[in-house]
Amino acid sequence: MSEGKKSVADHIRHILGRIVKLEKRVEVLGNIESRLQNVEDKGPDSDTEGQAPLDREVLAQVIELESRLRQVEDENQALSQTCTLLQEQNEAISNLYVAKHRLHASLDATEIMNIVTEIIVELVGAEEFAILFLEQKSGVLKRVSGRGAKDVSDTVALTDGVLGKVASSGKPFYAEPSDEPQQRSLPLAAIPLMAEETPVGVIAVYRLLPHKNGFTPVDHQLLELVAEHTPSALLSARLHRLSKAKAKQGA
Repeated sequence: MSEGKKSVADHIRHILGRIVKLEKRVEVLGNIESRLQNVEDKGPDSDTEGQAPLDREVLAQVIELESRLRQVEDENQALSQTCTLLQEQNEAISNLYVAKHRLHASLDATEIMNIVTEIIVELVGAEEFAILFLEQKSGVLKRVSGRGAKDVSDTVALTDGVLGKVASSGKPFYAEPSDEPQQRSLPLAAIPLMAEETPVGVIAVYRLLPHKNGFTPVDHQLLELVAEHTPSALLSARLHRLSKAKAKQGA
């Protein structure tokens, strides 16, 4: 991941260097265009501030120079847009790296769930969501954490609705964009929590923060990364706790 980040950063620096060079070319071409305009205004044989007079052949290049100037400006704008895009991609890669690192940085189950909540709120931008785990004996999804979404049931059978379908199939769900108001009981997204490719729960997002108009591709990646790594992080925490308890008993 660090190599990928370095490559993107190098690409950004390269583009910024090209932008600086293009800006210098624009300035030079602009000076030429200004001088030619003075010649057009005063006549081809005029001498501007001690400079040698320009003949008609130079004046005939005005159109070509203006075309080149426009091309340079267009290329400068395109490079600026590319640089912005690369910076956004670099930030996205950083967020994915940070999220994965944080999930495995603790061996305390409560702290892990707090980290999951922070990632969903701060990086994804969810305002209301629920995290449900599957109780194997009863075959029911039970809410263990979340924020808001008070209109949603805390338990869901595997045969019920979107959450049951996601947990049963192991396939994520994202609601199609619509101008119609979203029913509060229906999720905008539901992502299966996976343990060794087996669904063990669901992350359901019901409402985004006001500044978010919808999910971005990076939001999808973040949600799916969290859903994939949360169960293994919790399993590590559980094994650590059992190991400590066993060691204490043997002492």
